[in-house]
Amino acid sequence: MKESKTIRIEEILEELEKEERNNLEILIDECMKSICCEDIDWEAFQVYLPSKQDVKTLLENQEIEYLEVIADESKSRDCNCVKISIMHAKEKYIQTVKHNSNTLIAIIYVPKHELLTKGEE
Repeated sequence: MKESKTIRIEEILEELEKEERNNLEILIDECMKSICCEDIDWEAFQVYLPSKQDVKTLLENQEIEYLEVIADESKSRDCNCVKISIMHAKEKYIQTVKHNSNTLIAIIYVPKHELLTKGEE
């Protein structure tokens, strides 16, 4: 079976302006500390390429609550590899599956209107 290509969240963040990226990293780090996930390397979370732009938009809009849920789930399931995919849905929710002993697959279901950048609304 062919492995789907992924990109790390860290690489997606590099596409943002430096100040926006720094502010976002601080915000996410603080959020992770608040849920006791400061030891989770959220920047290493992998995003399947077809979902890259949607994840970038969610990050730009500072809608990071899904990262908190995924980080908490990866910690509770003792997974050090996380792969994320975005699916369009009417309601926002997250589904996770432990793929193997160290990989967690997370599917974020999100309404299309939340995938618009702030300027497009």
